[in-house]
Amino acid sequence: MNSINDLGLTHSELKKHLNNIINALIALCPTRNYISQFLMVLPEEYATMYDSFPEFLSDPQFRSQLQTILGLTIGPKIQYSSNSFAEKLVNIIEFTFKTFENQAWLQEWNEFLKEVRDDKVPNVVEEWVSVKIQLAIKDPIYGKLSFMILKQITENLLNNQKFDATGQLIEPNNLKLDDLVVKLQISKSQLEPTINNLVNKFKIIQTKKQKSNEGREYDILLLHDSIKVEWLNTLLQKNM
Repeated sequence: MNSINDLGLTHSELKKHLNNIINALIALCPTRNYISQFLMVLPEEYATMYDSFPEFLSDPQFRSQLQTILGLTIGPKIQYSSNSFAEKLVNIIEFTFKTFENQAWLQEWNEFLKEVRDDKVPNVVEEWVSVKIQLAIKDPIYGKLSFMILKQITENLLNNQKFDATGQLIEPNNLKLDDLVVKLQISKSQLEPTINNLVNKFKIIQTKKQKSNEGREYDILLLHDSIKVEWLNTLLQKNM
């Protein structure tokens, strides 16, 4: 096996090679690449995608070429096909998110690479969360109610958490769907489309079943595992 000296590479140059790998992954993320952003919101209705990404869809020839290269199915709904180039790109992006959300690794990278980077390795997960929340609350159909739902979830988490004697969080106080109905004075059937949008399209929240001490089952709303309540609160405050 060749040593560093055999290859003529210094430690600084090896750090640059590692930095190149990290930068390549960053460049694939949807906040840095418009193709990635397009793919990460699929599947979606054609009309919605046309409004959001007219550059991709307005020209028939370009749309057809993009469809072939990425492996898209374009009809009333746009989605990518199984085992397509698009699906493999999305898998890489999701791998990147899982890697970059490790705060310990980010700190190690920043310390190790500080001599070859002009800035810190960004938290691309937080960047994408910010974009998704902006897209959700500005949606022409679901935006207003999305904002109200997210605001209630955030306030509930920040104001009603339970901590032990050492200050550690021991029980997140997740918002009950029944309580949200009362707070917003809106029916479950009216809430359902917006909640589904936040759960399935944007993956900002999730729903789960819980049981009371009496054994009664009820629905709760909580944030997606990739989203911190502090991020959400900051973004909502900026958009109030």
